[in-house]
Amino acid sequence: MIDYTKYTLQKENIILDSKALEYFLEKIGKSKAEFLNEFSYGESKEKLEGIKNFLKYKIIVELGIVEKEYSDCDCMAKVKEEIVNYLLNKGYNAKNCNERYIEVEGKLFETDTANSVQTMFGEYLRNYLSEKIYSKEDSKYTDFVSEYTSGYGFPKKVEYRDYFFLQNIEKWYNLADEEDKKIFEKFSLLASIYHTLGNVILVPIGFNMGRNRIFKDYLNFSLEYLDKLLNIADNELYKCITGYDIMQECFKNIDKLPKTNADINNYLDAMIGYITKRNETFTLSNK
Repeated sequence: MIDYTKYTLQKENIILDSKALEYFLEKIGKSKAEFLNEFSYGESKEKLEGIKNFLKYKIIVELGIVEKEYSDCDCMAKVKEEIVNYLLNKGYNAKNCNERYIEVEGKLFETDTANSVQTMFGEYLRNYLSEKIYSKEDSKYTDFVSEYTSGYGFPKKVEYRDYFFLQNIEKWYNLADEEDKKIFEKFSLLASIYHTLGNVILVPIGFNMGRNRIFKDYLNFSLEYLDKLLNIADNELYKCITGYDIMQECFKNIDKLPKTNADINNYLDAMIGYITKRNETFTLSNK
């Protein structure tokens, strides 16, 4: 099982110098050497390592300081090559095309990340912080909600918000009760397998962006909608490239967007189960 996130976090010849990096380093008060050390890929088994690596990856991408090849993991040449090999082993005619496209049986598809970490983690963390960490009487709560981190001297940009998360995630985890600790740990587990082959699917061109707007990238609702459009449940090719059968198995008890901690727990289990099972299909096929 290959984690492609680490390619974006290696130090060798990947981080690009730019005005954006200079400005970011000035704002966070770090040298480039300190930045490279802080943003290196964490290999430890520490409970929050997965989510920390994910936040590092998001910050680096938002700053635009990596080559395009490393900025979108589901478009990486190595990822596309392995998907093509997987499809060839399955008996399909497949070939790698430019950008994020792969041709299968004469039809053009685009790569897509199946399950999103960012959407649900962001919503959960904002609710957790507002309800359990920053009280509404505390001015920091207002600063955090309205300007993310402006009250802490950072601009209102995604990379500074995620850096604020990265700097404080351990503290928030240590303040959590057992229920929230388990959710933090499941998010970290999900993040640790986020950029593996099992979480990359092929979809019709344009569906990638469309599902984000309509379904916030939630896989089960996205694939159920695609089934209504193209009857993918009865199409072996579409089932293969989307993992539709695995989705139905893992998400069978989920019929609504996650709101409560119980909902989030169930969703995380479904997402982790889907990626794990689909990774097994790649492993078996590519032996």
